[in-house]
Amino acid sequence: MTEDPMQLFYRALNSTAPIFEPSRTPDVFRNHLLLQFFGDDDLIMNDAALTVYHERCGDTAYSLGFAAKWAGETLRWAIVHGLVERAVVNRSAAWRLLDRQMRWTKIGPEKARRQICIAGPSADPAAAKLVERERKRVARARAKDVALRRYCAEAALFQIGASHPEKLVTEKLAHLAVPGVTMILEMRNVLIDACGEDELML
Repeated sequence: MTEDPMQLFYRALNSTAPIFEPSRTPDVFRNHLLLQFFGDDDLIMNDAALTVYHERCGDTAYSLGFAAKWAGETLRWAIVHGLVERAVVNRSAAWRLLDRQMRWTKIGPEKARRQICIAGPSADPAAAKLVERERKRVARARAKDVALRRYCAEAALFQIGASHPEKLVTEKLAHLAVPGVTMILEMRNVLIDACGEDELML
């Protein structure tokens, strides 16, 4: 017999067991999930919580029971961190969101990624410095990526010029089209400049 989703919800909400986290930056993950859960609402009625979570956060291919566990765990996490509180509206139980800002963020390259608390009572004293350092790291990585894409674009265009000098601009590159220009080699500079924004599919 399938267990009632609300029972699963309350079990996850009131459990004292550690919450399974599918991420190396669990608080960033849960914080995003919480804000997605509430959307533009400051208040969610308890009897509607599962449906709201299922629609806003869950993959609708999964059951309501699956969403119940995640909803309960997310609210339990949020209570611990002071991000939501229980409320009563017209004698009915509800959940009130207390803070809409992200309190955690990711820093570091993917292989060494970690999280830091940037706001609230548990904020890292060095948060501002670490966030600025991360901004500069991302900018350097972005510049390196753009340079690599430009190099690859130039190499691809050189190869096209050697083997198919009359290759036409494809539909995938139509948004870069120049009036009166139909061949890729004639658009060389435009294409190379564009490679910093989107990977070119020549």
